[in-house]
Amino acid sequence: MTPFIKQFVTKLFSHKPFTVHVWWPSNASLHTILNKASVLLLTAIITLAACKKDDELKPAPEPQAKVTASAGADQTIKSGQVVALDGSASKDSKGTALSYAWIFTKKPAGSTTLLVNGTAAKASFTADVAGEYELELTVANIHGQAKDNVLITVTPPDLVALSGEITTDRILENINPDPTKPDYLVTDHLLLKAKLTVKPGVIIEFENDKGLHVFPQGTLVAKGTQAERIVFTGKTKTAGFWKGILLESNNELNELDFAAIEFAGSSSFMQLQADIRANLTLVSSTNAASSIKVANTLFAFSGGYGMYVQGMSELNGFSTNVFSKNTGSALYVPARQVHKLDAASVFTGNNGYNGVETSGIINHFTEVTWPDLTDNGSYYVTGDISVQSGLQLAQGVSLEFMQGLVMRVENNGYLYAAGELTNKITFTARTKTANLHWGGIVFNTAHEQNKLVFAEVSYAGNKEVDTYKANVVVGAGGNVSIQQSVLTNSLGWGIVAFTHQGALLNTDAGTSNTFSNMVQGNIKLTSVEVPAVTLAGEWLDDWSFKREYALDEKFYDRQANKWFRGAADPWTMNPHAGFGLKIKEDGSYIWTIAEYGPQAGCGNPYSAEYITGTVTQAANMLTFQESYWRSKFYNPCDTSQSVDLEVQPGGMTLRYEITQLHDAVTGQPFWQLKIFNPDNTSFNYYRH
Repeated sequence: MTPFIKQFVTKLFSHKPFTVHVWWPSNASLHTILNKASVLLLTAIITLAACKKDDELKPAPEPQAKVTASAGADQTIKSGQVVALDGSASKDSKGTALSYAWIFTKKPAGSTTLLVNGTAAKASFTADVAGEYELELTVANIHGQAKDNVLITVTPPDLVALSGEITTDRILENINPDPTKPDYLVTDHLLLKAKLTVKPGVIIEFENDKGLHVFPQGTLVAKGTQAERIVFTGKTKTAGFWKGILLESNNELNELDFAAIEFAGSSSFMQLQADIRANLTLVSSTNAASSIKVANTLFAFSGGYGMYVQGMSELNGFSTNVFSKNTGSALYVPARQVHKLDAASVFTGNNGYNGVETSGIINHFTEVTWPDLTDNGSYYVTGDISVQSGLQLAQGVSLEFMQGLVMRVENNGYLYAAGELTNKITFTARTKTANLHWGGIVFNTAHEQNKLVFAEVSYAGNKEVDTYKANVVVGAGGNVSIQQSVLTNSLGWGIVAFTHQGALLNTDAGTSNTFSNMVQGNIKLTSVEVPAVTLAGEWLDDWSFKREYALDEKFYDRQANKWFRGAADPWTMNPHAGFGLKIKEDGSYIWTIAEYGPQAGCGNPYSAEYITGTVTQAANMLTFQESYWRSKFYNPCDTSQSVDLEVQPGGMTLRYEITQLHDAVTGQPFWQLKIFNPDNTSFNYYRH
């Protein structure tokens, strides 16, 4: 159909009236014209009907498929919570399945969180740091893809709970903007088996008797700043509220800087195998020892020590720390680690003991120096000190010793203690009463650096050193120079030098030093001379002498062939008998010996000896000639092993010494007979 005809027919069949203008040619008849018009009209109607049928048969075009992404509504939550992401509202207009991909387009600084199920419609992540997290969701299929973003605003939490094992590296951020409020609460023991980094300003509170245990594979890095300290504290602010920090790791990254550990020490960690309570404890085992660097850190309000360093544990660094109001000593550190302390740290802040507690062995390749502690802080020696390498004490150092303890300079060691007139070096007892004096200093090396100059040694002599009590003992082969020093309040001598065994002491020791309140005297130089006392008399062993039991000549009755006057053992004789050596004026002697054997479940085995003969003396030697010897051994567990027989008499020559001693309590004098075996071991007998 031509456009003209189509337009014409359309108007023809419309409901609107229209006008048809007919042009009459001048030479055409009306009949002819009407016939032609009818044909034309019929043709148009037929053509229009055909066109309409063609239009009805042609299909309409289909709409294009559309993919729409929906990442969900924006959210606001607290830090530490899990964020649920939901993209299930995304769709395809044709209903075709979609793929999903979530990614972070923005995270706050310090966040290490990761997406969970990041290729699913519903994903999640943990908001580990306060701030804004933005995520983009991409959905796609064969029809195309679409994107949408969601914003998660994370605010600081009220408190994040911590407990159990930490087995992957973790960072604790300062999540609470209020510097006085805690960020984390440890509700059960925290077991660190990975690296834990604590950021400046973080405050961690602990529930009652809960603690932080850093295992060998763990690492603790807590580095604050002067303006933002890291604080480990108790939920309740009372001394000894929580357990504390136990460090078993020797990782070189372990560090505390600008931190505070307070209100710990509620109980001891079982790994210590002792009741040691502290804010921080470094533990040492047979396999490994822990280590840490500590600087600018406060240790306060502990139920025990501020800090305790055990055994072979190491201080990789120690400077400018403060110990305050701890129930026990400020710090315990082995003697081998004392030189790592600094003079700037403060140990005198109203602690149970305002100083450093120490004991043990000093053995290094080079000389080390113990610093003078600030604010008159001192060293509290709670176990013997063995100086086996070079040790220098700084001017002003003060050492206080527990009862009976000794400081020995031995092997290749030396002690150089040179103070000044107004800044002496002090060695004294922690408790200055007679029964609680300490043992003294013993020099057993000939090193030329052994010196006591402007030193004060007092309240010693509580322990015998080779039968002598003194503030200072120079042992066999030892050498020391003592000058301008003060020696006072000794339970024995001021100085004893075993000169007959090669000990050396400066010749002006008696005149260049000041002595006072010595029980036995100022200086004793030993010799082989025998004191003015005869051998004749009863010399009893220590057990008998202290009980004032006399030796019984019927210890064994040869005529009756009876032991112990018929008693079951030597200790139940009636009357009680002492054991020892009884020498008569003519040189004849009776020697009785009784000794318990090792404890057994069926009773105590014992041995007894009864010997008679004569003894002669020459210089410092005694020659014994035996005339009769009876020996008994009794084993209650197996009587078949018991023996009671005569021993073939013989003879022996032994070295001896006789020394006058004084009772530590009463001050009364008594004599000691020391007899040396051929292997130079010895045994002692006593008499008044």
